[in-house]
Amino acid sequence: MFRIAGQVVSKADDQNSTSVVVRMTNRPGARLIFTKLTDPNNSVKYIGRIISLKHGDSYEIISENDQYYLKRKEFMNLMTE
Repeated sequence: MFRIAGQVVSKADDQNSTSVVVRMTNRPGARLIFTKLTDPNNSVKYIGRIISLKHGDSYEIISENDQYYLKRKEFMNLMTE
């Protein structure tokens, strides 16, 4: 299980999305950027990443078969996206 603990440091809302940035306390130096997207049909999708410059890696929220999971990526691989 991947546990996320921290403090919300910013939040943004508009008609079709809500985003938060969390400063993680259980992974010092890491930030969670999490967004809820709502399309015109009211379908919801979540996207986001955990990024840590200190640890040199990240986790991306991936959706597959109506399930969400975290996929680890090396920080250098993010720089090429």
